[in-house]
Amino acid sequence: MAGLSRPLLVYDGDCGFCMRWAQRWRRTTAGRVDYVSNHRVAERFPEADPGRVPAADFQASVVLFEPGGRISRGAEAVFRSLASRWWGALLLGAYRALPGFRPLTEWGYGVVARHRQAASRLEALLVGRDVVLSTFDRTRRLFLGGLAVVALIAFVSLGVQVQGLFGSGGILPVADWFPRATEQLGAGGVLAVPTLFWLDTSDALLGGLCWGGALLAVLLLLDLAPALCSGLMALSYLSLLSIGGRFLNFQWDALLIEMLVLGLWLAPWRWRRARRDAARDPPPPALARWLVWFLLFRLVLESGVVKLTAGDSAWHDLTALSYHYWTQPLPHALSVFTAGLPMWMHKLSAAGMFAVELALPFLVFAPRRLRHLAALGILGLQLVIGATGNYGFFNLATAVLCLALLDDQWLERWVPWLRRRAPAPPTGPAALPEGATPGGAGASARPDGVLTPQPDRPYRLGFRGPQLGRLHGGGCLHGDQRHDL
Repeated sequence: MAGLSRPLLVYDGDCGFCMRWAQRWRRTTAGRVDYVSNHRVAERFPEADPGRVPAADFQASVVLFEPGGRISRGAEAVFRSLASRWWGALLLGAYRALPGFRPLTEWGYGVVARHRQAASRLEALLVGRDVVLSTFDRTRRLFLGGLAVVALIAFVSLGVQVQGLFGSGGILPVADWFPRATEQLGAGGVLAVPTLFWLDTSDALLGGLCWGGALLAVLLLLDLAPALCSGLMALSYLSLLSIGGRFLNFQWDALLIEMLVLGLWLAPWRWRRARRDAARDPPPPALARWLVWFLLFRLVLESGVVKLTAGDSAWHDLTALSYHYWTQPLPHALSVFTAGLPMWMHKLSAAGMFAVELALPFLVFAPRRLRHLAALGILGLQLVIGATGNYGFFNLATAVLCLALLDDQWLERWVPWLRRRAPAPPTGPAALPEGATPGGAGASARPDGVLTPQPDRPYRLGFRGPQLGRLHGGGCLHGDQRHDL
């Protein structure tokens, strides 16, 4: 055991389900843990002394060998192997200290291990069988581009009205508002009303924030200084919102500021636009991505909950849409048509709306295929709402949030112009057997024959029909045959 330089996870080499998850964990741990099948462990890692573990144990669960001599199995082995990630460390801490967590996770691991075929079918439904971790580089680019369009609409639409609303000759002059605010709020007014107008209340600053924000939106759309543009736009729109009163007191105004702040965190910190052949930006921070998802979750779920808790019986009996189209902010020509639909259609539409707003948000944090379903369902609802009414940029902003739920793999499959260039075919004497479909170089071989991941290069190992094309431990498993590379 003294010869191990890092933990070694041994999995059942005859189980396709086990091998797929081992490969996913390999990418997650990014070289901090070695992975090898039970067929190769004695050959590749004799220093692990695998003979101390009965052969049946390798077939029953994964086994983790650690440099200090510790051996663990099952759920504990999984948590310990993933402890290099912050969320893996939390799971391991819960396994050690949280009452009931250890027996519950070991029981769950045992259920999956004993029913691998059913688990494999469920995996195919929820995650897919491709051995590839979701990436979000192109998704981030698409999200930031959509955010730029939304911000451009917001700043331009306000820019053409701002002098008439808040200018020196407007309805609510900002210069007249601040003396009263200072008198009522005192020294704490800066925190209560966060705005740049504490420095200047001139008409020039009003126009400068609007048209300057529009210029920043164009720069973000061109992918120039994306993080800086997002932050400055958030500051500009917050300054306008703080003095906007009833004119900027709408849900979509606050939503735009939240999106811009998250865009500041999500966007890469650089000045120039990344070239196609240049090194890729660092991946988007996982926490920032999850916060974008949570914003969409909260927005859509609250939209459904508020209808049921507002005390309006028309939402409870599904008849509200029979007059909704006449009372919405800005009905248009198609609103007249939809308002004239029969009552059963209004009730069916309301039921479908509640299904989207109350159920699909919980799929935002589900496995990728269910997450994609949530994105498409919520996006469809926004398209229908936008087609039957005018809510400014509200529906467009919600649709942009939906784009953040997709991943690069989905975009490359369904959006042709986002597909990556096909990698060069492999060369050399070692060729993959028929049925193995690598989608790019994502692993390199160490001298001992164990594949180690290249964290900056994604790879795909595909599966066709009943045959399994699989790189593992320096070999390729195809059907029941193992081919050395």
